[in-house]
Amino acid sequence: MAQLQLRARKFFCLNKSCPRKVFTENFSLGILPYARRLCRSIDVLRNIGLEVGGNKGALIGRIVGDPVSSSTMLRLVKQLEIEEPLLTSGIVGVDDWAFKKGRNYGTIIVALESRKVIDLLPDREADTLSQWLLRLPEIYTVARDRASAYSRGIKNGTANAIEVADRFHLLVNLREAFQKVLYQHNSVLMEVFIEYSRPNTALLINSHEVVPEVAPKPDTPNSQRQIKFEKTKELARMGYSLKAIARILNAHRRTIKKYIRSEELPRKQTPLNQRYLTNFFEFKDYLFEFYQDQDYLSLYANIRAQGFNGKYT
Repeated sequence: MAQLQLRARKFFCLNKSCPRKVFTENFSLGILPYARRLCRSIDVLRNIGLEVGGNKGALIGRIVGDPVSSSTMLRLVKQLEIEEPLLTSGIVGVDDWAFKKGRNYGTIIVALESRKVIDLLPDREADTLSQWLLRLPEIYTVARDRASAYSRGIKNGTANAIEVADRFHLLVNLREAFQKVLYQHNSVLMEVFIEYSRPNTALLINSHEVVPEVAPKPDTPNSQRQIKFEKTKELARMGYSLKAIARILNAHRRTIKKYIRSEELPRKQTPLNQRYLTNFFEFKDYLFEFYQDQDYLSLYANIRAQGFNGKYT
């Protein structure tokens, strides 16, 4: 780390009525009063803090040879003077954003023509939005999601602004509604799928061959796996390659390979974390028998001596 030593002149005022007795010479080398680093170093750290935050910024600062704490990084960022943005257009977009997802939400306001964030509001209430809009009478179009609070805020905060449902939320609503309809008719759709997969239909795959019929009625995820398992067997007997079967059934090749080698549908097993497996149950009877006569530490010491491989907790 480089150190810069400077000499400054001090001036003393001999006027007894002057409240300031000592004056120190200021520098024009990019050094702020009471600062411990040059302005260019402050600018670099501040830009890092704006990009990645306090903790990561402090780590990067150490790497680039300008070590500071995460608190200093945040303090440098907070010292920035935020200028009030000037609207160049009367068209804005309003949506919510998460301080902490699932708990605290605010409102983000974006100038749609310049695609820049104008402001962040502390909540997503109608009154907060209306008070913000009252300060900017030039706004005449507001794109928003389907939240009723934003609709009330726009009506109360503007005179004749046009409300527009933005394309993103319209597509999200359409997708959710479509999925809901499919879920409601899941059993019917699966029956149609089975019927359409019968050999006497016109469904052809690859060399004008038909995907074979599968008997089970698919009304649960497990029966869907059964369908895929039996289709795998049928296609394998018809001579399809592993890659072709995986492509037809939209499955991974490892899954298809496992189905081909198995006589029955393999059960789904929840993967176990080996780090947390112990032989505790081998000592359950011993613990139930002696837990009233011994304290927990003694019980733990005894089963450890007998081969228990877990921890005290």
